[in-house]
Amino acid sequence: MKTAGFVCGLIGGILAFIFSIILIFSGLAKAAWDTTFGGQGQFSNAIIDMAEDLEGMESLEEWDFENMEDLDELEEWGDQYSEDLEGFGMQLGRQMTGIWIAVVFSFLLSILGIVGAAICKRKSVIGGIFMLAAAVGVFICSIFAWGAAYMWIASVLLILGGIFALVPPKPAPAAPATQA
Repeated sequence: MKTAGFVCGLIGGILAFIFSIILIFSGLAKAAWDTTFGGQGQFSNAIIDMAEDLEGMESLEEWDFENMEDLDELEEWGDQYSEDLEGFGMQLGRQMTGIWIAVVFSFLLSILGIVGAAICKRKSVIGGIFMLAAAVGVFICSIFAWGAAYMWIASVLLILGGIFALVPPKPAPAAPATQA
């Protein structure tokens, strides 16, 4: 069982490392998509409103900038959409902070899983605990990163590796006693 624990733990740790790299790019895409179109859709609604407002406006060349009403209207319009854009940036920044935290922890946990697999043949209990801890951590990071389902594969392999490493070896069968 120690070999099975080593193989599952090593593959799970390597997959967790690779998936951490993938999480950088998929997390950025997911955060941008959610911020722009998902959830409340603040930014996409702001762009639609802005486009509709621009459509109804006269060309800027025809505006009378000496008329204070036109200047006030333009300033009010700019303030409204700059607040929307600022909110978009803040929301995207918060989501990317969460992604980077998940990526860093996933990298560290994948290394913990690989180390656990490497030592499970000599010190099976410590190796098994390392792999199980890495599996739980990678699973939590995948949930924190909006359920990155591909990271669950690494978690399952690390769990299997940890369980295989912790299972005590079966005693060798005793040789039958021979009578003289």
